Amino acid sequence: MSDDSGFSDGADLGEGVYGGGGGGAGGGLIRGTIGGLIGGIVGAAVWAAITYFANAEIGWIAWGIGLVTGLGVRALAGDETGAALGVIASVIAVVSICAGKYAAIEMLMAAEMDGGAGPVITAEDMIVGFADEVVQEREEAGAPVQWPAGMSYEEADEEADYPSDIWAEGKERWDSLGAEEQEDRIAQQEAQWNEFMEMFESELKQAAFKESFGVLDIVFFLLAVVTAFKVGSGLGAD
Repeated sequence: MSDDSGFSDGADLGEGVYGGGGGGAGGGLIRGTIGGLIGGIVGAAVWAAITYFANAEIGWIAWGIGLVTGLGVRALAGDETGAALGVIASVIAVVSICAGKYAAIEMLMAAEMDGGAGPVITAEDMIVGFADEVVQEREEAGAPVQWPAGMSYEEADEEADYPSDIWAEGKERWDSLGAEEQEDRIAQQEAQWNEFMEMFESELKQAAFKESFGVLDIVFFLLAVVTAFKVGSGLGAD
């Protein structure tokens, strides 16, 4: 019912655009987004935990994340319905599924690598580098290198693997650096190793994430998006 001022008609128009019982323009969208985020976080956490403890990914749980996300949107959106809420639920479901997958990969790799601690670089490790330099210099000069039986430049990685004269010269070069320079060289070597491991782990995680999307995973992924939209929008409730 409207009066001469037309305010009631304006209120009716507002309800038509934003949805009834929304608690103000766009209020239902905000609350629905919050509900969807809560559902998505819970779903992602549950999926990551199950994948980690079972050491296997169960694809249909992605579908469940879509349902939980849609229910979260619907629970807090109140009477407001519409495609906008469905899109919000779908986007949150997609992000939550990807987050759950990546979190599971992170946990599994951390457990496999036992914290990712790098090796302790020793003086012998550094001498190996100098011994390799001596070998290269002699080979470039055409001088013969008498390797122990069954050993070669590619396989040598400790004192017993090198000819005694090669190792002695490598050790002499290392000793000539002095204590401070030796500590700096070891610190640089450890930093390089840690940098390499960080790059390796990052590439490995990305590869594992891509490979985690098989045919069935994609099917459940799409089902999750559709379910999140349908439930979150509330359009099929009537």
